[in-house]
Amino acid sequence: MPTEQAHAATPETTSFRQVLRNASITAAGNLLTQVLNPVTAIITTRALGAELYGLYALLVQWSSFLAELCKSGLGATLVRFVAYYRGEGRPDRLKGAIRMSLRWVGISAGIVSLVLVLWAGELGRWLPQTEYTESAVRFFAPAVFLTALYGIFLAVLTGFQQQRLVQLSTAVVGAGVKLLTLVLLLWMGQGIYAALGSSLLQDVAVLLLSGLFVARVFPGLRQRGLPAVVERKALWRYALTLFATSLFFRYTFQLDVLFLGFFRSAHEVGLYSAAVRLQPLLVLPVYALGEPFNPAVAELFARGEREALGGLYRRVVRWSLLAVFPAALCCLTLPELILSLFGKEFTAAAPALQILALGTWLGAAPGVAGYVLNMIGRPQVNLFNGILTAVLNIALFAVLIPTAGMLGAAAAYSVVNLAIALLRVGQVYHLERLSPWDSLLGRALGCIAAGVGAAVAVELLLGSGVIAAAAGLAIFGVAGWHWALSADERELLRRLWRRVRQS
Repeated sequence: MPTEQAHAATPETTSFRQVLRNASITAAGNLLTQVLNPVTAIITTRALGAELYGLYALLVQWSSFLAELCKSGLGATLVRFVAYYRGEGRPDRLKGAIRMSLRWVGISAGIVSLVLVLWAGELGRWLPQTEYTESAVRFFAPAVFLTALYGIFLAVLTGFQQQRLVQLSTAVVGAGVKLLTLVLLLWMGQGIYAALGSSLLQDVAVLLLSGLFVARVFPGLRQRGLPAVVERKALWRYALTLFATSLFFRYTFQLDVLFLGFFRSAHEVGLYSAAVRLQPLLVLPVYALGEPFNPAVAELFARGEREALGGLYRRVVRWSLLAVFPAALCCLTLPELILSLFGKEFTAAAPALQILALGTWLGAAPGVAGYVLNMIGRPQVNLFNGILTAVLNIALFAVLIPTAGMLGAAAAYSVVNLAIALLRVGQVYHLERLSPWDSLLGRALGCIAAGVGAAVAVELLLGSGVIAAAAGLAIFGVAGWHWALSADERELLRRLWRRVRQS
């Protein structure tokens, strides 16, 4: 008993417990979102068809991209600096950082939305031409302002480690508003404007609720007696580095849809978009772990607890690899069945879904190293990775998409995703001598191999993807529980399950 208590009190275990607790909240919210999103997508695709759904997907993609341009990296910057200023006990700097971010984003996003309204016809020429293109661009223009602004509020809540409030705003209220209003507007016969309008109403709901939560979590934001001290140089240096990184890395991956829209028909864009929409479901566990992992890494690094940081890093990588595998296996063995939920015509994207799922899964776990680089104060390394990602993506998209269409887009996405993730692992080891490898990771790979082998054997013998997936997951689950998890991790999961049952 004393040994167990001492072990439980180590910084690594304490940090991992906190990460796991917050990750469970994030995962629950994202699971709800990822359940509602496919339902919403299925309703939308069946109501609009592939062509109009392709136009809708492009508008959502472009608005999201423009919103990130307007945020200029300030969202991710606030996640780090909110926690940093709280640790310093400097609410004045905290207030200054939030106000500066809100002011910049409000003005820049407002201008962009206005430009979209005034020049919708000219800008709409970059999209597939339908009878709705120009009016849809003008109608959806406010999404840039709404999305950018609530992104700042959500970043502040994340910095305060208020994952419950983040998920309540986005996963519960936001996703619920979108689904309900979508059904209502479609029933009223609004067509593509039902999909666009429901997205706008979702943005409004998230903005209002997240803003209310920020005011409650940090009352000093409205207190006149608290001065607002702004460290502009430090904030903008960090923000612009992350901003450039996101442009080169994160958003060049989204160029697959935009390139596809330029070289191929809206119908093919719609097919591919359905397969792409499933990828966030695969990486949900990594995102859930990553949100609380970020501040934990920054805190351990600041305290100089390298051993605890290395142990936490190895655990999160291993857990990411294990947690993404079940969904990836289902996408690999049951692509037609999964895509048929969107409509019969969408099963044509089955090969693209398999390629995307493989690349997403293999790149997810080593990709955790990117979080480490940012939180130990090495965002410039990720900037280099982003530039390399942009070059590789644009080159592969330009070569493969005109000839291979959505299969070329999926192949380029997967190759670059895995290559950059492995590069990040090497960089973390080179800079800090932190490696994700240990005996438990080796066991985890063995359990995954057993699950894949069982699925392949059943598929060859019986020719049933459903039975193959079930057999592979059963073997993987049993082996993973006994061999890929440590004793304290199994106990943590038991405790978490008991809490879930009691609640």
